Amino acid sequence: MADGNDFEKPKQPVRLTKKLLTDNGAPRTLDVPFLTCYYNNEYIEFALPDDVNYAEVTLGTDETTSIWSGIITPDFPGCDIPLLVGEYVITCTLDNGSAYQGVLAF
Repeated sequence: MADGNDFEKPKQPVRLTKKLLTDNGAPRTLDVPFLTCYYNNEYIEFALPDDVNYAEVTLGTDETTSIWSGIITPDFPGCDIPLLVGEYVITCTLDNGSAYQGVLAF
């Protein structure tokens, strides 16, 4: 029996690769080479490293144009996003300043 809930679990994972930033003299931490993001056209979820307290996530048509942003935490690693169609650049910036980027195809 169907319960009427058509919510679809996030689809295949996509790896966001680390963006190389200029060294600002801050202490270096152990770098994670990529973040895994699970998504569908209304929801995203991340596998965050253990030492992360929060991360800022942005979606845009390119690296400079943001159409949505949100904050995720280890307790709440996923969030709803607007219904999207097409390809969007996603950037996830961790609280230690590390940034990871990739393309999501909806």
